[in-house]
Amino acid sequence: MVISPQILKEIKKVIFRPRIKKLSSWTDKKRDELIQDLAKIAILTPGSLKLKVVAEDPYDDKFVVAAVEGKANYIVTGDEHLRKLRSYKGIKVVSPAEFVKILRQKEMR
Repeated sequence: MVISPQILKEIKKVIFRPRIKKLSSWTDKKRDELIQDLAKIAILTPGSLKLKVVAEDPYDDKFVVAAVEGKANYIVTGDEHLRKLRSYKGIKVVSPAEFVKILRQKEMR
């Protein structure tokens, strides 16, 4: 898993939204721990590469930047703007369901 400070910041913003907080019983402390755990287990990239890839939603460029900097093989996302890329510099953009299929196929080999 590859992540950047910008992505961590977005995840934190999203999981603290009132609408999202209503959907779970997690405390604010648990939400903060999730962010800390992600930062520990992921490959943390600087997020400093300047790319303009997602014309429809430049805010999504941070995901491509992290993937390039971290030499990822896949970007796993449900975001339609990112998914329209299909790939970028050899990095495949797939849905979570597609990624699960890929993992299962690799397991069977």
